[in-house]
Amino acid sequence: MHSSNEINWWQMGSEFADRPAFGWYSLTFLMFVIILFYAVRKPLMLYLEARSKDIRTAIEEAKRAKADADQKLKEYDGRLAGLDQELEKMRADFAKQGELEKAELLKAAEKLAEQIGKDAEEQISAELRQAKNQLRAEAVELASNLATKELAHRVSPDMQREFRNTFVNDLKEIRH
Repeated sequence: MHSSNEINWWQMGSEFADRPAFGWYSLTFLMFVIILFYAVRKPLMLYLEARSKDIRTAIEEAKRAKADADQKLKEYDGRLAGLDQELEKMRADFAKQGELEKAELLKAAEKLAEQIGKDAEEQISAELRQAKNQLRAEAVELASNLATKELAHRVSPDMQREFRNTFVNDLKEIRH
């Protein structure tokens, strides 16, 4: 017989009813966590990779828009460079207009890229929070179901009567 202060790691049976096998419970829980990890890991990683790809595509589109704006500016500058003095005023106007367009396009591209980045971060954060909450809820539900099934299998009607009698006796002792 073992003392009641010792931890029961692996022994099972009715003589260990007051000290369940902690090692088996730990091993079962570890297996549950591993299975849960492998079940959720791949879909979550696929989703995050797809979302990351979408963000990179949006950033590349913003960069292309900026490059197009730079190219237009260079075209305007090239056309104006060969004009004679008569067209000097037109050249100055076009250059000024090109610079304004460049600044506006750059500003718009930067705002767009910044907004896309912020939106992506917010959406990723929200979806990650939602995924975490859903995983927590599923884990709690699975653990609860597992514990209910485990208790239903382990607690016999005789054990329930014994628990009830012990409880009633303890209540009687407390009253006296």
